[in-house]
Amino acid sequence: MIKVSVCITTYNLENYIAQTLNSILSQKTSFDFEILIGDDCSTDNTKNILLAYKEKYPDKIVLHFQSHNVGVNKNDYELIYLAKGEYIAWCDGDDYWIDDYKLEKQVRILDENPQYSCVHTLWRNFIACDNRFIDARFEQKDWEQKLSGSLYIEKLLTKQGSGFRFSSLLVRKEILIDSLNNDPSILINVEHLQNDFAIFCLLVYVAPAYLLKDITVVYRIRSESLSITNLQSKRYNYILKWVNLIVYLITKYNLSQKIVQFVLHPAVSSLLYFMLENKQYRGDILMIENNLHRVKYQYSLGQKTMLLSIRYNSLTPVVIFCIRLLRKIKSNH
Repeated sequence: MIKVSVCITTYNLENYIAQTLNSILSQKTSFDFEILIGDDCSTDNTKNILLAYKEKYPDKIVLHFQSHNVGVNKNDYELIYLAKGEYIAWCDGDDYWIDDYKLEKQVRILDENPQYSCVHTLWRNFIACDNRFIDARFEQKDWEQKLSGSLYIEKLLTKQGSGFRFSSLLVRKEILIDSLNNDPSILINVEHLQNDFAIFCLLVYVAPAYLLKDITVVYRIRSESLSITNLQSKRYNYILKWVNLIVYLITKYNLSQKIVQFVLHPAVSSLLYFMLENKQYRGDILMIENNLHRVKYQYSLGQKTMLLSIRYNSLTPVVIFCIRLLRKIKSNH
């Protein structure tokens, strides 16, 4: 009987996926586990690498090839329902595990502590551009092991949590299935790129998380990824979709107006500034305004000025100059 399903989503990860799979296959456990891999129509050699591993480990690896590009959220959603294990672990296709007893330790914690929805661990960052490692070490805050519900999510959104990495996570599948059966929209209908954060919110709304203070995973920080990029278009798209998720969470969990303003203000400012400097993004303004109207967001004076300039395509150079000047003054203090 399969105890754990390890889920991996891939897209064009030919340079990393072998290391990821080897690190999972090296796990030493007292139970059976499977490796579920959802490939989102990779155009490089990822598919061939996966097929080679499937041939070598036919009883351990299950491949799920998408017929068309569905995105990371839908890919994760389908893997959750394909999983046979009582628990689900995740590992991003460019990360890898460095503790051969990771699963064994985490399963023991959840088996012995039914009050937790999931267990995650400390991690080691790999900074690809500098070819160096930095350990992430911290203590879990007391409330993180006791709190659940909307208050936990408010604390996550306001960055009061100690942090987590998706590739370190082991969760109770039953909680995810029940949550998604009730409302699958967070992974199906809401357009965002934060599948890890969305899934974590589903878990801690039901029950708190436990931190295992062992470093078990290497989190690879690449110069170009979904969340880390120097490309302006990718950065804009990431923030735009982050706003979509925030609005959904605020609405679903009936979060306070104080949270609305605190969490959305920096993202809204960034989007408006992108639009001021790049006309190509201005077509999104009505969609953004409608989205923010749903949660009764109140624009600051500076945001109102930028918004008017975008709407009527006037005063843009003056507004941009003033914003740049204010930012420069602020950075010098």
